[in-house]
Amino acid sequence: MVIINAMRARYTVFAALAYLGITIAVTYPVAFQLTTHIAGLPGSDSLEFIWSTWWFKHALLDLRANPLHISALNHPNGLYFPLLPAMSQPFILSLPLAALVSPIVAFNVTFLLSFPLCALAGYWLCYDLTSDRRAAFIGGLIWAFFPNKSGHALAGHLFQLVVFTLPISALFLLRMFRQPSIRSAVAAGIALAVAATIHPINVAYFLLPLIFVILVYELW
Repeated sequence: MVIINAMRARYTVFAALAYLGITIAVTYPVAFQLTTHIAGLPGSDSLEFIWSTWWFKHALLDLRANPLHISALNHPNGLYFPLLPAMSQPFILSLPLAALVSPIVAFNVTFLLSFPLCALAGYWLCYDLTSDRRAAFIGGLIWAFFPNKSGHALAGHLFQLVVFTLPISALFLLRMFRQPSIRSAVAAGIALAVAATIHPINVAYFLLPLIFVILVYELW
């Protein structure tokens, strides 16, 4: 068992390094311009996400205020944005970096890391389904770089980049039905709840259809 776990860890590390190298190559030269340039096409929505990264950090750590109330806009009343908790995962991921470095660096690093993280999540799901490491590696690549996601990357849409919790939620949901227990049900519930904080569109077009398909399959 120890040998098997060591081999799994070794393959996971190898896959992670390979995905990271592929990410650096595909997104070149972002990794070498973290402090001087902004990932995404010029004039894209990257600027909006950088501002949102800054505001989330500024509200929580500097003002110690509720980030849902955006006092920096619409002076003097500010704005109230109740949907932010359902769209907060990208900014939570960026928060530690945003507290240490500039919002631009935090955005660029989150942008880059989203690809290997998505690839690893896809790898784990595909390996759990197929037990084939080569198929799992390819599946991870597809989930990390499929055309729709790559298009959103060019537009700087972090919401559609940090989607690694979606295949993880599918993985835990499938495991819950495979080995029903309170522990597996809690894990699946937590995974689904975390995945629901990326963006409401992912709830409507991924999580709900996923749950429906798996339920129908299990009942059938």
